Amino acid sequence: MKKLSILILICFTNCISSPNINSVSGTKVSKTQNTKPVNIQKKQSKPSILEEDNITDSREEITKIDNKIYNIEDIEVAPEFPGGINKFYKFMNFNTKYPDEELNVKGEVFVTFVIEKDGLLTEIEVLSDAGYGTGTEAIRVLKKCPRWNPGKKDNEDVRVFYAATLPIN
Repeated sequence: MKKLSILILICFTNCISSPNINSVSGTKVSKTQNTKPVNIQKKQSKPSILEEDNITDSREEITKIDNKIYNIEDIEVAPEFPGGINKFYKFMNFNTKYPDEELNVKGEVFVTFVIEKDGLLTEIEVLSDAGYGTGTEAIRVLKKCPRWNPGKKDNEDVRVFYAATLPIN
């Protein structure tokens, strides 16, 4: 009786843990799907120092680390517009254009964006604006903005989240 129980347990375990493989043709057969059989090719092991899976995992981990977005408080060198923040505001004022009927609009546009490692601005969002297309215009001007000097952490360029209030006069 013990031998029969062990034999049933072994058969049950093999049925659950191994894929359905037709040993004659070498194709995988799915009992649940009405699809064509798929050829299975065994992976030949090659002697190597590093396993391919380990290399892929470490590259993905490095990519995840490299793509982290930092706050200004968490980095050593803050990103900077070429020439400083006053030049940034001058650039914004000089390049912002509104239709003539909206010249009397006054207020602020509050925007956030990410300064990438190469200095480009991405993920531009308008959190509040003064209406009359001021938010859309701020996005347009920020997209044509020259590259910033990127932020640095541990002497490496990093992505930095930035928030700015742009006055509209």
